[in-house]
Amino acid sequence: MPIFLADSNSLRTPQLEAYLNGSKANKLAISDNIMMEMHKRNPERTIVESFRIARKYPRQILTLRALPMSFSRQIRSAKDVRAMIDDKQSRYFPTWYDYIVKADDNPSIMGQLREHQATAINSIDHLGKDIHHLLPTFQYAKKQFNESEIAEIKGGYLQNYSTQAKLFELMDTISGNLFNLVNVPMDKRPVMKADAVHYFLHRYAICITVLFMTWLKQGNLSAATDKLVNHVVDMHVAAEATFFNGIISADKHVKAAYRLSRQLIGLQHGFSLSLNGEVKLKPVVGVDTPSS
Repeated sequence: MPIFLADSNSLRTPQLEAYLNGSKANKLAISDNIMMEMHKRNPERTIVESFRIARKYPRQILTLRALPMSFSRQIRSAKDVRAMIDDKQSRYFPTWYDYIVKADDNPSIMGQLREHQATAINSIDHLGKDIHHLLPTFQYAKKQFNESEIAEIKGGYLQNYSTQAKLFELMDTISGNLFNLVNVPMDKRPVMKADAVHYFLHRYAICITVLFMTWLKQGNLSAATDKLVNHVVDMHVAAEATFFNGIISADKHVKAAYRLSRQLIGLQHGFSLSLNGEVKLKPVVGVDTPSS
């Protein structure tokens, strides 16, 4: 049973309908980040238009639990992935959609939507306040790489031990900061480095490292809050998708971030498992960083 995560850009596309129509076994996962995006502006219109295709395939839609519920959990097995799915909310999806369709003619429903919209806007505002450290962090991280290592990342091949090691160190640093930021208890954190890739927060750290690599290649990222929030939400979605079979997206940057994150997850896991600290040089790995 393939499960693909959808981002907000894909929900109205023929690609999504082709996937759902291709087989009743094809499942579509909807994350709470996508729900937040659906509620932030004119939810009575956005929800109805964005989920119109999904509503035609109610038994194939899976609603995921709120992401913070995964912060302190290892996700290793199919059973662990299944625990990320809210079965009750998944079954309720078509009823919920039909309820929202009536919003224009029902002040009570519209009032509820406005409350959810306010919550979504507040969440995005909080996210915006927390992300302005990104560019200074990237600028500092860049200083840790020499010119040849930066050229290697920009060129799209992680060939040298030093480049890989510094990227992995950056991932670990970001990961540790994220675990601290959301106050995950120490006994709920990875014990060994090789365990880290089984945690959402670490995979999100890998995606932030992908964003850093993209920043190096492009030379800039917009400092505008809304643009940075979009980047962060995209990386959330890409990180969550790595626990499933893939991602459906109309955004080339999201798809490239997902592919590269999957590569780096495998590469870092092998790196961490090397014995006695002796790390063999990995084969040339193509890194498909998004271009501008």
